[in-house]
Amino acid sequence: MCKICDATAPGDLLSPEASHDAGRRGFLKGAAGLGAGAAAVGLAANASAAAKAVPGNLTAARTLTGYGVPAGGGAVRAIPLERRALGPRDVAIETMYCGVCHSDIHTIRGEWGPVRGTTVPGHEIVGRVVGVGAQVTRFRVGDMAGVGCMVDSCGSCANCTADLEQYCLNGATWTYGSKADVPGGVTQGGWSQGITVTEHFAIRMPQTGNLAAMAPLLCAGVTTFSPLHHWNIARGMRVGVVGIGGLGHLAVKLAAAEGADVTMFTTSQGKLADAATLGAKAIKTRDVTLGASVTLTPGYRRRDVPEGVDHVSYGAGARIFATARLGGVIANLGGTQGFAGGTRGTTVDGSLAYPVAMSERLTLIPALATTWGNAKNNDRYFGIDRLEAINSGLDRFEPGAGFIDASASLTASYRLTDRLSASGSLGVTRLLGDVHRSPLVEHRTQPTGFFSLTYRLGRIL
Repeated sequence: MCKICDATAPGDLLSPEASHDAGRRGFLKGAAGLGAGAAAVGLAANASAAAKAVPGNLTAARTLTGYGVPAGGGAVRAIPLERRALGPRDVAIETMYCGVCHSDIHTIRGEWGPVRGTTVPGHEIVGRVVGVGAQVTRFRVGDMAGVGCMVDSCGSCANCTADLEQYCLNGATWTYGSKADVPGGVTQGGWSQGITVTEHFAIRMPQTGNLAAMAPLLCAGVTTFSPLHHWNIARGMRVGVVGIGGLGHLAVKLAAAEGADVTMFTTSQGKLADAATLGAKAIKTRDVTLGASVTLTPGYRRRDVPEGVDHVSYGAGARIFATARLGGVIANLGGTQGFAGGTRGTTVDGSLAYPVAMSERLTLIPALATTWGNAKNNDRYFGIDRLEAINSGLDRFEPGAGFIDASASLTASYRLTDRLSASGSLGVTRLLGDVHRSPLVEHRTQPTGFFSLTYRLGRIL
C-alpha cells in the first residue's frame, strides 16, 4: 500500500508525506467469501454496532458529513453534504465502510483533470439500509447493501435494458462527479456518512462477515471478475496476471478459486513470496518497453562548413528502440534509419541512466551514452569526398563505419506542480574513432547542456 493510501486520517491523504451481465451482478451478490485485502475506511461511528441496530425508516432529506476536496483541490477535509429525500424507489444507506480506490486519489489530486467543484469520492461502499422508498421491494431497513461506481441511468435505452447501464445511451450517473438531479447538482460518493441511490443500483450484501474486506469487491473485485467470467475461466485453464496491485491480487485469487493454473508476473522482488499465498506461481520480470517513432536527424548549415563543402540538411528518420529497467538502472538501445534530408544512413545509440530521487520533487539522473554510425552516415556527415576536396582545398577524408561519440551527463528534474516540471542538464561529449580526425571537426570534446519545461496534460477524452 502506498503511503498516501496508508494515511490514518482523512486529512493526510494529500499531504506530501503522506461483468456486465447477470453473472456480474451475481458475483457481487455472493462475494462475501472473498477477502479483498484492500484499503477500506470505516465511516460509521461504530460499524459493528451499526450492523445490529435497526432504527425507523428514514425517508427525509439528510444533512451528513463527507470527506473530500474543494474546487481546485487541496487537502481532504470534512464537507457537509445534503442527501435527497427518498423517492419511491430510493434506498438510504448508512455508510459503514468505503474502499479507497486509487482512482479516488487520482481524482482528488487533479491527476485526471482539474477538480472543478467540491468532490467527495468513494465508490466501494458497504453499509446498512436505514430508509426505503414506498416501492422498494429488494431491501428492508436493517439489510446490508453495497454501492459500486454507478448510482443511476435512464433505465429505458437499449443498453440499460440489456444490463449494460454503464453504456447508457443517455449517460450513466456515476457515484461521484456526475451532474444529476441531486442537492448541489453533482453526485457525491461514499467517503461520507451515508448515500441515497435508486434500488436498482444497490447490491444486497451478507448480514455478517468481514464487511470491510467486501467493499473493494465492488470495484476492483468486479473489474477482475468480469473478464474471467466472460472467458469462462475454469479448472485446467491457464491465466496470467501482470502486476500484483489492488486489482492484480484479486484477479489471482478469483482465477485460482476457479481452479485455473495462475501465473503472476511482477517486477517487485518483495511480492514473489505472495504468490503461493494467493494461489499462484510467480515470475519476476524486468520492465521492458519497445517502441517506434519518426525522429529528427541532425544536420548543419552551409555557413558552418568551409567553402566548397556541401552542407548536410536536417531530415527525418525511422527509429525503433527498447528500454529496460534493470534494478535502478534504465538501459536504452535504439536504431535510426534516415529516409529524408541529408543524412540517410543508419545510427545505433545506447545509454545507461540511474535516476536518484533526492526528494519528492527533485530527481538527479546521471547518464552515459554512445552512438555508432554506418559508413553512409559517417561519410556523409564527417567525410570530404573528392569533389569537395578539390573545391575546398581540404584533404579527402572517408571515415567509414564506427563509433561516433561517447557522452556523460547529469540531469536534474524538479516537479514544480503535479503537471509542470523543469529539467536542466550539463554534460560533455567526445568524438571517437576515425570521425574525430575529420577536417570538419574543430573540437574533439565539447560541453553540452539544455533546459526545458514540461507540462503534462490530463485526460483529453
